[in-house]
Amino acid sequence: MQKQSKNNQFEKSNHRKNLFVVDPKIKVQLDQAVQCYVKDRYQEAVGILKKVLKLYPNYEDAIEVLGLSYYRLGEYEPAIDELEKFTNLTKNYEQLPVIADCYRALGFYKKMFSVWNLIKTKKLPRSIHGEARLVIAGAYKDLGDIDKAYELMKSCAGDSKEPSFLKLREWYVLADILEQMGDFPNSRRLFKKVLQFDPDLADVAERATI
Repeated sequence: MQKQSKNNQFEKSNHRKNLFVVDPKIKVQLDQAVQCYVKDRYQEAVGILKKVLKLYPNYEDAIEVLGLSYYRLGEYEPAIDELEKFTNLTKNYEQLPVIADCYRALGFYKKMFSVWNLIKTKKLPRSIHGEARLVIAGAYKDLGDIDKAYELMKSCAGDSKEPSFLKLREWYVLADILEQMGDFPNSRRLFKKVLQFDPDLADVAERATI
């Protein structure tokens, strides 16, 4: 399973008001945990955040990073617990795609589709819808329904002179779907588009030349 992008996952939280004021020393610990997360030291981040949350159980920024750290460690059930708590506390829906991906990883497809349906009912940024769409397309592939995966992703084929990382991943997933459907010319075309902008994305360098 391809993990959701780490790009911009919580740096915007610096501009988000907390529900209460915390000790500045605790904020320093949160910053340390974030740095551990950024450097892929997820277990270390978890250790710091657990101590923070013993003092401030509803410190939403700490809850968010803890949930994301669990997610990166492949500990999906605690990741869901923390990220759902974060969502309920803040009414901020930006981590719903990650929650959906956790349910997908656990094979809880009914719950995953419930999250997807919630996302579709909300007026949320394209990035949230896009990340969730990648999760659901992957789930359809898991379930052997390649046609539904294609129907979900086919609108993502449009060109872009400066594609975002999300757009590149949409192209990659659509190219993979087309390859599975036997449409090799269009699959190679999309893989080559991804290669042009990000040659290090997954195995695109190999797949663009097959």
